[in-house]
Amino acid sequence: MTKVSESAILEARGDASELSPVAHVWPSAVRPSPCTHDHRVAFYEDEGFLARKVARFLADALHQGGCAIAVATEPHLANITRELSGVGVDLEQCKQDGRWFALDASKTLETFMQNGKPDGERFREQVGALVAKAQKTADSKPLRIYGEMVDVLWKAGNADAVMELEDLWNELASHHDFSLLCGYVLNDFADTKLRRAFEEICYRHSDVHTESVEGVPLNSTSRRIIADLEQRACSLETEVGRRQRLSARMERLLDLTGELAHAAGTEKIASIIVDKGIEAVGADTAAIWLLDHDHHELVMLKSRGYSRQAAERFARVPLDGSSALAAAVRRREPIFIESYADCAAHFPDSVQAVREATQFSEIAFACLPLLVDGRALGGLTYTFSRERRFDDGDRTFLRILKRQSAQAIDRARLYDAERTARLAAEAAQTELARALHEEREAHLLAKEATRAREEILSVVSHDLRNPLGAILMTAASLLQTDLVDKKTHRVRALAERVHRNAERMASLIEDLVDFASIQAGQLPIDPKPYRAEEIVLGVAEMLQAVAEERGLRLETRVTSEIGPVYCDRERLIQALSNLVSNAVKVTASGGCITVGVDAVSGETVFWVQDTGPGIDPNELPQIFDRYFRSKRAGYKGAGLGLSIAKGIVDAHGGRIWAESELGRGSLFSLAVPRAAR
Repeated sequence: MTKVSESAILEARGDASELSPVAHVWPSAVRPSPCTHDHRVAFYEDEGFLARKVARFLADALHQGGCAIAVATEPHLANITRELSGVGVDLEQCKQDGRWFALDASKTLETFMQNGKPDGERFREQVGALVAKAQKTADSKPLRIYGEMVDVLWKAGNADAVMELEDLWNELASHHDFSLLCGYVLNDFADTKLRRAFEEICYRHSDVHTESVEGVPLNSTSRRIIADLEQRACSLETEVGRRQRLSARMERLLDLTGELAHAAGTEKIASIIVDKGIEAVGADTAAIWLLDHDHHELVMLKSRGYSRQAAERFARVPLDGSSALAAAVRRREPIFIESYADCAAHFPDSVQAVREATQFSEIAFACLPLLVDGRALGGLTYTFSRERRFDDGDRTFLRILKRQSAQAIDRARLYDAERTARLAAEAAQTELARALHEEREAHLLAKEATRAREEILSVVSHDLRNPLGAILMTAASLLQTDLVDKKTHRVRALAERVHRNAERMASLIEDLVDFASIQAGQLPIDPKPYRAEEIVLGVAEMLQAVAEERGLRLETRVTSEIGPVYCDRERLIQALSNLVSNAVKVTASGGCITVGVDAVSGETVFWVQDTGPGIDPNELPQIFDRYFRSKRAGYKGAGLGLSIAKGIVDAHGGRIWAESELGRGSLFSLAVPRAAR
């Protein structure tokens, strides 16, 4: 039971003028009610307390020869009549004398409710007529009424009707002389959202009683303050409990997602989702299925809590079947079943199979589709051996869990595929790796470590060109095949993937060859006079499509006054392209990259400016070093592009540099001698 502190009760016993200044800021629950008749409200937690309080309230009128009316639910009426008999009231005699009336609250409500609201005229005809009859019988003796129709409406979630019915009772009291006691369960106001409604109910009553201070001599104002404190305490307890449950739930989710992040392989991921998932959601059984290649069936990958027979029965679930799991995957939406009755209502064809497989007397379960970018990977179920309601918090938690699970499964499948491909590639290149290792050892014996490494790079790139050329030719041939069925479509997709990656490898090999030549001081160049704007436009044309794919604008800035530049055209375009490619990689979508050229003091200066994140000042001196990659870079690469650009510029007798400020983009410039006009 919610209790207020002893100091709060002692403070509330005094006159209102003695209370702290805070108490004078009257909320509706505390400020005096304008109700001029005896209309009390009791907030209770224990059914026994309610029965005793109501019995004492009604018995007082009956012992004095007056009348009593009880409008309550069937169980409460039984408790009240038992307590009345216990305090010496002969109910049969009182009933014969026309002084005792017992009415069922729900049935009485039906006599005057219309469209979810109490009809005032019907209320006066039904309830008002009974009150008038009882008042006439009581004559000058007391008439007392206990009513919990308002509590029935409150439990049904009809707060507006509760307020209207309380007002109708107050209106009726202005025409008849009676004392009225209403009863509400205090815990029904535990939600902080119901604070305003609690205040409004208290304000509509002349006096407020609570179970915790029953028997303590308090004035009306003090009792209101105590009721207000108890409701606040109850709300606080509920909110603290809710936050604790949320915190515990989030800890379990973080634990599960942490394990998923560090696990590799589909089998391991599935075990974590099932085993840790059961603990996270408090389920009794769980299972995960993945779609087969044809997307016709869901194939069970892992289960826990299933009997051998149940696991065999649900080992393969047809996607076009009548089960809740199949429906959830087809609809790409979670399905929550809260009882056998719920299952029978929505999936009548599968309820018997579920009952036989689980053998639970009661049941609830959640079927969660595993989706990644709209693609269905499979399904996941958590089953409970009891009926339960999935509230908004439960549903949100399970949606997060299934999203994390789907992403982990998708990563695991990619990992498995890549691992298989990697093992195959490693097996095919065993001999090549051995030869490369022997070659590296020979060079290490002959030359210093740095020079040996650069020469090995040259050997690697040379030895890879022939097999890579064969791969490119094979992939190109496959892409020209006339594809007419599903299998050959798959072949084409694989060929496209091989071709893309082979082209990337070819580009990397060219970088390695150039890098090795630069390191050896043997980069060949063939300088001739060229128009500077031709080089800028050539670079822009080469990389325009790449920039557009990344959502970037690629612009040029050239003027006709710039004279010719003395250079190796292809090499200079290569160096400038490396600068632009680097800018494309670091600039976010929507940004802009500008390529331009200027004539400055006998030099032709080509420049690339971007709107990217900028470069840390501490890293600027190192960016043209071999293998250097910024710690802030959002991409992976070999770290050779800028180094190769510098080597090309050095071979031209030029210079290259960068200017940048964090958050303001970067400007890369390279200068080469101008050609004689």
